[in-house]
Amino acid sequence: MLVSNDYGNTLKSELLAGPVNVSLSAPTVIAEDACSFASITHQQTFTPGSCPSSYTLVNTWTATDQCGNATTKSQTITVSDTTAPTLTVPANITLQCTDPIAI
Repeated sequence: MLVSNDYGNTLKSELLAGPVNVSLSAPTVIAEDACSFASITHQQTFTPGSCPSSYTLVNTWTATDQCGNATTKSQTITVSDTTAPTLTVPANITLQCTDPIAI
């Protein structure tokens, strides 16, 4: 699966912001058979990861021709959060002992 860098960054920021519904467009799947028409079925399996923004999707397609011959292929999409959060803190300051400390 290919995702543009801009879309990937947008998707990542939305996932990090909290629970979201994600919709991925289906890739083009083509079945060819020299002798007869082939029908395609699709199944998707979701497996949660070690944290809410990490998971695995497995797309499985099966093409079956009119004689019952079948071929199955799968695609695995792994989503993982391996980037630590950024942290911004106030700058260091020097105070006199009589100055109030503001946090």
